[in-house]
Amino acid sequence: EGTVQGDLVVFGGTLTINGTVEGDLIAAGQTVVVNGNVEDDARLAGYALTLPGSIGDDVVAAGFSLENGEDGTIGGDVVYVGYQALLEGDVSGDVEVSGGAVRIAGAVEGDARVDVGGTEQGETIPPFYSFMPNIPSVPSVPSGLTIAEGATIGGDLTYTANSRADVPG
Repeated sequence: EGTVQGDLVVFGGTLTINGTVEGDLIAAGQTVVVNGNVEDDARLAGYALTLPGSIGDDVVAAGFSLENGEDGTIGGDVVYVGYQALLEGDVSGDVEVSGGAVRIAGAVEGDARVDVGGTEQGETIPPFYSFMPNIPSVPSVPSGLTIAEGATIGGDLTYTANSRADVPG
């Protein structure tokens, strides 16, 4: 809730950062939510990673779901490995994502490199996930690569997929 002067290293079930971290954030948990402000890098691991707040520099993450909300900002690069990524906020650097479902709906100022070659178009979240107890809810991202109308990529878009992505002009 307050201000951490320096780095914050946390591990647990549900982690919610509402205050300010003046250094790096290293967090691993079932759910990691950054509502506040991380002034440097964020290194995250968990099932549901949600970033509606502000990350000053790079995000390096691994998990089932990464969600950068509409108001979320990332001041550097995003490197993510997991099942799905929903990037609705702004990313000032490059995006490099490998997973089964990726949706870019915000602004990426740099290059976007996406690998969704392990899934077929039309696949959804594995059905057994909805029946597991105590699993946090995550947004449903269509399999493959989706670029939303109004999204921008300032650099090059390079992707690997089993089917052609629909990329609006």
